[in-house]
Amino acid sequence: MAARPRKNLRKRPKRIHGIKAEAKPKIESKAEYPRWGAVDEPVGNEPALEAVPDTEPKTEYPRWGAVDEPVGNKAKFDATPETESKTEYPRWGAVDEPDATEAEKDPNIIESYEIENLMSGINIRLDTVKQEHAYEVVEPKLTETEEETLRFVKETLVMTLDMDLEGLERKEAYLEELFERIMKNYELKIDDPKKILYYLKRDFLGYGPIDVFMKDGLLEDISCNGNGVPIYVFHKNYEGMRTNVVFDEMELDSFVIKLAQKCGKHISIADPMLDASFPDGSRLQATYSKEITAGGSSFTIRKFREIPFTPLDLVKYGTFSAKIAAFYWLMVENGKNMVIAGGTASGKTTTTNAVSLFIPPTSKIVTIEDTREISLPHENWIKSITRLGMGGEVASGGGKGGEIDMYELLKAALRQRPEYIIVGEIRGKEAMVAFQAMTTGHIVYTTVHAESTATVIHRLESQPINIPRMLIQAMDVVSVQAQVKTGGKKQRRIIEITEVLGMDPETKEMRINSVFRYDEAGGYVYSGRSYMIERIAQSKGMTIRAMENEWNDRAGVIEWFIEQGVDNYVDFANAIVKYYKNKESVMREVKNSRRIGHSG
Repeated sequence: MAARPRKNLRKRPKRIHGIKAEAKPKIESKAEYPRWGAVDEPVGNEPALEAVPDTEPKTEYPRWGAVDEPVGNKAKFDATPETESKTEYPRWGAVDEPDATEAEKDPNIIESYEIENLMSGINIRLDTVKQEHAYEVVEPKLTETEEETLRFVKETLVMTLDMDLEGLERKEAYLEELFERIMKNYELKIDDPKKILYYLKRDFLGYGPIDVFMKDGLLEDISCNGNGVPIYVFHKNYEGMRTNVVFDEMELDSFVIKLAQKCGKHISIADPMLDASFPDGSRLQATYSKEITAGGSSFTIRKFREIPFTPLDLVKYGTFSAKIAAFYWLMVENGKNMVIAGGTASGKTTTTNAVSLFIPPTSKIVTIEDTREISLPHENWIKSITRLGMGGEVASGGGKGGEIDMYELLKAALRQRPEYIIVGEIRGKEAMVAFQAMTTGHIVYTTVHAESTATVIHRLESQPINIPRMLIQAMDVVSVQAQVKTGGKKQRRIIEITEVLGMDPETKEMRINSVFRYDEAGGYVYSGRSYMIERIAQSKGMTIRAMENEWNDRAGVIEWFIEQGVDNYVDFANAIVKYYKNKESVMREVKNSRRIGHSG
């Protein structure tokens, strides 16, 4: 590649729409552009952009989460000579697909998949030394000249951009337009501008070095435990894995500040801990510098699933059976209060959201959460989220001024005349309001950290929740969820469903009935009796046998929905609406379909 004349970078300044062209595009200091997008950190004053001969033996990888950087005993990606134009970058961005796939070249790569427009992707690699899986980010490889160009374009954008890109509706198109104008104004020549544009979008509009993680729908959690330590992710198919993205200390401090800004929050040495939410609903917990975490800044992101799992999904995944799904359906329809318990990452919120899809379409719902996690198709739905306070603590409650917690939101919800109240998780004084709501005719669903029904009752009675046993009997169903080992892999399962029948007047003990329990050998075992089903039958004037037949019919409907390919929450909600409007028609379709299936 021929060197570009320096005079091109010394033209008189021009005014172009949305950006000012600078006469001397030099990097004055490393703080003039965002560190999280930098390819190489400048030291002092760096000379203006110059072309670098392709023959110079420099690394082809960007230093943020470099694809070629090994982590631990991970093998490197094969470097490709710059003379081969079509294979200068990974196949995800290649113009012509190579004959052999990445996995075929390296037998240790057990799975590869693309993330976005073939410009980035993932390799799941088996580390044969540690006998564990590793998660490798594959992004377009840059030559030395392309790295210089990228750095120059970023610096020019930062110095001259006169508006916030995040607030624009057409932000991607606007960034592309600015990029083209910079290239034209400074007469910059590169072989593949799409690669430069990829990194500009990643760093200015996305999440920088972790943008691929945020776009990978198979990831649940992203954890950075400090500087110099690889980021770890939790994958739905491979569980916890080490990645090839590593921050140094300065990069990580700057990046955590950037994450806080994306949440509309602030983090600093004076206030070094942050709990916040991204615009997409994902949850961020971050610490800054070494004030409270010895390894330096850290962050954990729990990704939000915009399209929630339906009961059909959870039946397919084995979280619970079709008969349990039908049991939930009857409990929701007939106004039974439910507490869904489990440990961390056991899937409590996922199950709560899935069960809530059974709520009749016109019912009024109020959800109360610390961070947005519940997603429903219902229109008659108020979404309430707590707000952190600002400034110093107020003397009355110990919280910060302007803080609105779950307790306040729950009290307000009771004045909104909801039929269903969904509380993200009860931990303190808000539990008292939730249980009082149960006793006054509101239908309440909530979650709690506990590993069994007995533990749920104990936690509710103990500090800091302190619910009187007289109120505890207002909950009707306790569903306990856990991660269990099946086939050598961890799977989320409902391990028990228990009915709370009330308090014994003599012993003052809670009377409970186990309806389902999970048996790894035999699946889900039904105890043979459900008092809630019997109470529903009594309230409807039905015999117990007729109610049990209705239960079995609904289990058949659940299985039929799965067979019909109902695979998203909107379709599922529509199917439930169809059932409510014309139950006889749906049941005829189910029975005819199954009769034809059996005869075939």
